[in-house]
Amino acid sequence: SVFLVDEDYKDEYILYYKTEAALEKAIRNNALEVYYQPIHEPGGKMVALEALCRIFDEELGALRPDMFITIAEQNGSIFKLTEQVLEKVCRFIVDNNINSWRLEHIGVNLSIMQFAQGRLSESIIKIINKYGIKPGILRFELTETESASSLESVRNNMNILIDKGFTFLLDDFGSGYANFSYLSELPFYCVKLDKSLLWNCDKERNSMSTLFACAKIVKQLGLLTVCEGVETKEQVDLLQGIGVNMLQGFYFSCALSEKRLIEYVSELEEAE
Repeated sequence: SVFLVDEDYKDEYILYYKTEAALEKAIRNNALEVYYQPIHEPGGKMVALEALCRIFDEELGALRPDMFITIAEQNGSIFKLTEQVLEKVCRFIVDNNINSWRLEHIGVNLSIMQFAQGRLSESIIKIINKYGIKPGILRFELTETESASSLESVRNNMNILIDKGFTFLLDDFGSGYANFSYLSELPFYCVKLDKSLLWNCDKERNSMSTLFACAKIVKQLGLLTVCEGVETKEQVDLLQGIGVNMLQGFYFSCALSEKRLIEYVSELEEAE
């Protein structure tokens, strides 16, 4: 018998398992790095950060976040990964007196599927208490996935942390997964509009209306808005015009290492 192998499938298969091995090694060695992308008000002031996990491998280079996060969710290592990221964020806050930066929050990503697990809230509280972090500085960004569990479990875990003073942001709203029912059924404080809503405004006639409608609905619910993927002054003006509260994207800055972020903050202070 002769078996024909699709070379593209073979390459993707090899990449998947190499990525899984690199992920396991990084978690085992506590070698994850946390980068921070600044979030600004339309007027330019930096008001928040999003903490983003990065993994650099000797053979593969920078791992694709979408791939290693998906793998971590599938094999269960997402819990250890989240704990290590949160530990590094808390240590960064303490070591650099981040409270003096007058940030509204630092966002840490979780998937709603992951957050349906009961032990996650306990783990988060344990780490926060270890570093003496005030809950207000951290906001958890929840992303809906196709494997999301019951909303009741998610809501219960959210309320445990809300009672401790934490707040929640619905990530990637408008991307195809996150839907309007989440806004009414779960206790979010802020919504992040997916970058595709903004980027498609130049491509499709109805995309501008979709962006406006999403922003309007979120505002009518009394929630704050952040828009991702901001890359031009025209986009800043557009989003400011429809009342989006905060902007994130390369127009302001890419995700920065801890060292580069401290330099970035110094540059902003000098500019003021």
